[in-house]
Amino acid sequence: MVVNLEDSLAGAQNALELSDVKKKEVHTFIVSRPHSTVSRRSTSTQQHSSVTPENEKLLPPLKNVSLIILNNFLSCASFTVVIPISAEYSRHLGGTSSFSGIIIGMPTIVALALLYPMLRFSIAKNGRMIYKRPILICAVGNILGHVLYSLADYVNWLYLILVSRLFFGVACTMFLYHKRYVTDKTLVSPRYRTPLATCNTLAQTLGMAVGPFLGGLMSKAASHSNNRVWDKFTSGNWIMAIVWTIYFISSIFLFRDDLETIPSDPVVEGSIISDSDQTSQRLTKSGYVMMFVVSWITFVSIFTLEVYVASIPVYTNELYNYSTFQAGNFLALGFLIISPLVLLMTFLSRYFQDRIISIVGLLILLFGLILHFIIHQCKCEYLQPYFVVCLIILFSGSIVSSPSVSVLTKQLPPRYHVKGNVAVQIAISFSDTLGAFFGGAISAVKFLPTFLVCTFANALGVFFLLCIWSSIKQKVT
Repeated sequence: MVVNLEDSLAGAQNALELSDVKKKEVHTFIVSRPHSTVSRRSTSTQQHSSVTPENEKLLPPLKNVSLIILNNFLSCASFTVVIPISAEYSRHLGGTSSFSGIIIGMPTIVALALLYPMLRFSIAKNGRMIYKRPILICAVGNILGHVLYSLADYVNWLYLILVSRLFFGVACTMFLYHKRYVTDKTLVSPRYRTPLATCNTLAQTLGMAVGPFLGGLMSKAASHSNNRVWDKFTSGNWIMAIVWTIYFISSIFLFRDDLETIPSDPVVEGSIISDSDQTSQRLTKSGYVMMFVVSWITFVSIFTLEVYVASIPVYTNELYNYSTFQAGNFLALGFLIISPLVLLMTFLSRYFQDRIISIVGLLILLFGLILHFIIHQCKCEYLQPYFVVCLIILFSGSIVSSPSVSVLTKQLPPRYHVKGNVAVQIAISFSDTLGAFFGGAISAVKFLPTFLVCTFANALGVFFLLCIWSSIKQKVT
């Protein structure tokens, strides 16, 4: 879920930057088109001359890279640390399990609303990206979020939890910058981008595993505490608040931005066309259909994933009498197991078409849902089969939507990348929130209606994808 949020936010950010250039009356647009022999030779010569030994060794300071990757790890841990305890905490303060689903899913909606303001705030006057600003905002947002979340029990006010999650939403805007920093052309040479991106992905998956584990572990450790400030619901969040405070102070003194003028990009300069060529590009009906289908696939896959993630603490408590500690371990183990598989897919994706990845992921997702239905109907819903089903859902839900932004940016005319990326981001944000709500309310909604909704939605996704199968065969920029 966080992986998809980061990818889509990064794509939306690039698109918004592109639209911001148009507002400054720069009447050119970047596209890919056939060049003449002379232009190809010229571009090739420029590219060759631009690759110097200095560029090949271009790498940001190690302390900057470490703080960015650590921020990704801590952000994912903060996002997921509440999952094992949210349902019980909500009931403790007079709410319902359904309310806990809103608690889990709210930050993504807030992050979507703050997408453009954060982008404007993080760009210097010379056009260079300032990464320190969002880093500090992320740290402050997480500190306030964890503190307010923990104080909700002390003041005995349920809705303070929602207020705290608003601050987590502010902190989630930092997902814009993790992947961007380690692949920034002005900071990192091509030879280092893949290793850094791999470290970034590992930090993300480890954070998603450590968060639920920490939440469950501290819930057990403080289960006998009678202190309303430090108890089984709040102890994990207090620890994260302390960690974020240390990170905030360290970032102030250690992180340094390079604010020199951006060097010109000869590759970009070689592919600029005039405004008159741009106006000839129009989005056809098939383009709008493609945008809808990709957004729908993204929505249903993440919706299903979120339903299962949010329902695990409630479902395992009803079926196996699991405590929050055990539910946290369940989630952590699941994310740890699928993390190398997701990482493997990032390497294999370059050898497969985006449509193949999406259709295979959807079919695996449907297989997991049907397998869960069979187990449920046969009254064989033991722990081991249920864990296997959850692994299938977590893995397939993660890979289905991974090529969404890539599909649209390859198929749509460049001037419509803004609409495409924003459409995907809206789908992700709403699926995160609605999926978490349905998952938290699994005891009220019951299994069968939830299964039917997820299965029907994903089956429609397969049908829609097959309808546009031939139109997304070629990878066009």
